[in-house]
Amino acid sequence: DAKSRLQEWAQSVLGKTPHYATIGESGPDHAKEFTVEAIIGERRYGVGHGGSKQQAEQVAARAALNRTNADRCL
Repeated sequence: DAKSRLQEWAQSVLGKTPHYATIGESGPDHAKEFTVEAIIGERRYGVGHGGSKQQAEQVAARAALNRTNADRCL
């Protein structure tokens, strides 16, 4: 999955472990939309939106991988 690939890349290339921060929630309780950042060190690498925090984290990790071209390195 994208989170695992991002973690592998970040640890091998940057020597850091990514973490995720929820920066927003919107919508009614039965249909929440979460916004999450993928952060490595002090830098935001990707943002994702999803119907759960886990889904938003996967989208953020995928955005980070796209930004860094890390998928090509693995």
